[in-house]
Amino acid sequence: MRLWRTCLTVAATACALVGGAGCFHDTLEPEELAWNPYRGGETLVFTSDRGGRDTMLVRAVIRGIYPGGVGTPLLAPEELMVAGTFTDPNHDRSLDGVLLEIRARTLREPAEINFRFAAENARFHADPYRLDSVAALPVTRLRTGAGVLDDVRVVVTNTFRYADRSNAVRSISWSRRYGYVAFEKMDGERWTLEQMYRVPVEPYNSRVGP
Repeated sequence: MRLWRTCLTVAATACALVGGAGCFHDTLEPEELAWNPYRGGETLVFTSDRGGRDTMLVRAVIRGIYPGGVGTPLLAPEELMVAGTFTDPNHDRSLDGVLLEIRARTLREPAEINFRFAAENARFHADPYRLDSVAALPVTRLRTGAGVLDDVRVVVTNTFRYADRSNAVRSISWSRRYGYVAFEKMDGERWTLEQMYRVPVEPYNSRVGP
C-alpha cells in the first residue's frame, strides 16, 4: 500500500514542479468509472464445484495519473486501480496486488480495462481489453450466493502463454454491480461468488493528481 501511495504522490509532485508543462491528461468518464463496482472494504467469498473455498479482500480504490516513459508526455491518461489482498498459496500469509485497472480513453487510444484477478490458486493472465469490446460481449444470467445476476459478461483470456500453469484461469465472469462473480480454471474447475460483504478498512479511496 505504501508503494502505491508513493508512486501516485511522485506523479502529482512531478507535474506541479514543471508548472504543468506536458501534464495534459485525459480523465475517466462516468461511463468508464461505472465498470468498477468496488468502493474498498469488500470481502469476496468464492466456492468451487469441487468443494474449495477462497476469500479475497478489496483494500482500496485509487484514481490517479502516472508518469510516462521516455519520449512520452510526463503524465499518462487517468487510471483507476483496485488494490486487494489474497492468500499466498505457498506460505501462511496474505499478498497484496492490483485486481483491476481502468484507463481513460484518449484521442488516440480507446478506454481499456485490465482484469488482474488473483486468488489463492488462481491467476487470470490477460492483456488489457478495450472497454467497448467488453461492453459488446453477450450479457448472461448467473445464479450466485448473492442472488441471480442478469448483467454478467464472460471474459475469456486473450493470451494462452501461461495456460500450462496449474493456477491458470480460462475466463472470468464480470458484473458491473458486483465485479468478479465467477471464474473457470483451465482444468475446468469452476468457482462462483458465494457471498460478498463489507468490512471496515483504512479509508483510502482517493484521487491523486492535478
